[in-house]
Order: sequence, then structure tokens, then C-alpha cells
Amino acid sequence: MRANKTLLLVVTVVTALTVGSCAQPTAEPMVEPTQSPAEPTAEPTQVPAEPSGEPIKIGQITPLTGGAALDGQHVSNGAQLAVDEINAAGGVLGRPIELIVEDGKADPTESINAAEKLLTRDEVNVLLGCWASSATLAVIPVVEEYEIPFVVEISTNSSITQQGVPWVFRTSSNEALNSQFLGGTAVNKLGFSKIAYLAVNNDWGRGAAENYTNIIEQEGGEVVLTEFSDASEVNFYAILNRVAASGADGMVVTHSLSTMSNIFRQMREIELDIPVLLTGGYTLEAMGEAAGGDLSIYDGVYALGYTVPAAIGVMDNVTAFVENYQAAYPEDPISRGSANGYDAIYVIAEAIRIAGNTEPAAIRDALEQVSYEGVGGLIEFDDQNQAHPLLFLTQVQGEEQVIVEFD
Repeated sequence: MRANKTLLLVVTVVTALTVGSCAQPTAEPMVEPTQSPAEPTAEPTQVPAEPSGEPIKIGQITPLTGGAALDGQHVSNGAQLAVDEINAAGGVLGRPIELIVEDGKADPTESINAAEKLLTRDEVNVLLGCWASSATLAVIPVVEEYEIPFVVEISTNSSITQQGVPWVFRTSSNEALNSQFLGGTAVNKLGFSKIAYLAVNNDWGRGAAENYTNIIEQEGGEVVLTEFSDASEVNFYAILNRVAASGADGMVVTHSLSTMSNIFRQMREIELDIPVLLTGGYTLEAMGEAAGGDLSIYDGVYALGYTVPAAIGVMDNVTAFVENYQAAYPEDPISRGSANGYDAIYVIAEAIRIAGNTEPAAIRDALEQVSYEGVGGLIEFDDQNQAHPLLFLTQVQGEEQVIVEFD
């Protein structure tokens, strides 16, 4: 059923975890169980029928090269894990799913070219992508032209789903929701009153800075400095010195994994000692990989958290996902991007099951009906085709990332 109300996100972490851990999946299984014999002598082992026939093609656009390659690979791995699980369980409509991945390089032009290839050469049934908000926004006109369902798994610029394009659905959060959750917390709970904002100079970073600034000012805080930099920037000394001179008592950062490690390493070098809040929803494991294993540079940092890692060991489906992901990709650190890619594939599969066919319009209409208990929480779409995943505030304490709770 289409969700027509906005979920209340600013809740205590304990309440969010309790709801998440008790929620039961509402989607029907992909494969209907067969009936057991009337009087079995032993519990039979049911083996799903192997999917057959023409594959259902999902085209994914994600950065596999360039500065965001690490992030993009996490998303792609999570999506492939879901495809493998679904196919092992009999596929969808008795057919296998095939994931076809194109490197969008987090670049608008490259992502448009990737979308054209997937739609014309591969004739995919659904598009998934594109990690970078700028790339995702650039692909939307292509989606409108071809009238193909487009599931956005991680891009957070709010306008992606605010444009009212009926083919676009987002399973992840957006910066409007994130800033509503964290902006007031930064001012009222963390004590940030004068804030410096560092963001990547693209649609993601500019959109996040705008949303957070509005909420921070509404709550009585002040953004005293805003600095944008290219995604490929590695030298932040001049920016950080301006932060030090601004009188800021807190800093909010919206940047990619690789860029972020340089920011924090250089902060330590110039001894800039102010609390920092990260908006990207990254896991400490992924941040550590980007920093070459040096977790000390993140000690004390606050970070937006999703169910991965916040609900590992609390929500059963989150714990199972992490275990399965680590078994499939033992060298790859778990990240929220991995979970986002995973959930998006299951949402697409559920929509195809509801539709009963792979016609684009039927899948689009079925996406409106999806109610799926995913790794990120219950996924239902509101009247802007926007989902509302669970959100948390976390903090890095030594070598652990823990949930922050307030009285």
C-alpha cells in the first residue's frame, strides 16, 4: 500500500531499535513453498526450483573507477549478493535476475552514457543508480524519455524525488530527512552553536549544506563558514586553517570516504580540536579502509548512522546480511552502501513479483505498492516515491562505533 504519511524519524535510538527488531516482513516470499507429503516420515528438505528462461535484467550505474570507486564497489557488491540470493531461491517469476553494471564514475556525462548503453544495448528492465547525486539527477531525463523504472539506492540530494518524476523511486534517505534528524541534534544535544560546514562541490554536497544550514539556523545555531571543494581535492590545510580562524565550535562534513580521511588526518596534524559531525552514514570499518587502517584519526567523531552498523546484533536481518556479505566478500569492509544496494535489489524483485511481468509501467505501479522489511528498515514509498529508512547518531570511540543516546 502506498505510504501517505511521513514517518517520525526523530525518536530515541532505543525506540527505533525496538521497532526495527520487532518488525516482521510484510512482503510475500519470492518462492512459494511446496506442500509436504500428508504423513512424512521425516521433515523434507525443500530445494527451490532453479530459475530458467530469459533473465530479468537490472542495469546498475555506479562508480567503479575514480575517487568514489571504493564507495561504488560497496554498493555493487551488496546488489550482487541480493541477486545471488534471489536466484538461489528460485528467482522471480521463475526467471533468474541478471545484474549488469556500468561504470558511471560519479560523473553526470559518464552516467548518461552508461544509462544509454544499458537501455539500448542490454535492454534492461529496470535501472539502479547512480551513487553521486549529480549523476543521478543527470540520468533522470533519460529515464523519462525511455519510460523505465529507476530505483535510486544511495544518492541523497532531496530534489531527486521532489521533481515528481513518476519513474523515479528512492530506497535511501535524503538530505532533507537527514538534516531534520541531525541538524537539531547538533545544536541542542551536541552543543554546536557556531558551525563550519565542509562539503564536496556537487549536488550532494551543496544540497546537504543547504538543508543542514536551514535546520541549524532554525534551531538557533549559526553557520559561520561554508567551504566547498572538488571531489578530487587532497589538500585541506588552507580550508582547515580558515575553520580554525572562524571561531567555529563544531564542524559538519559531507564528503566521500577517500576525501574524508585526508580531512581528518590534516586536522590532527594542525591540531584543530573541535567536534565533528559526518553526514554520509559511513561505517568505521569503511572509514578505516579509506584511511589505510588508521582509526585514530576518527576518534570522537560523530556520524549519521543507518542500521549498518548501528543495528548489527540487534536486528536479526541486519546481522544475517552482515554475516552473508562478509562470507561473500571477505576482503571488502561492510558499509551502508553495501546494505543500500542489497535492499534496492530486493525491492525491485518484490515489485516485479507484484506486477507479475516485466513491463516497465507495471513495475512502476507495483513499486508504489511495495512494503518490504529491508536491512535499512521498512521500505515503503510516500507520495513523492521516497522511502524513510531508520536513522541513528553514532560516535567513534577508540576502535568502536557506538550509538549515542540522550536522556
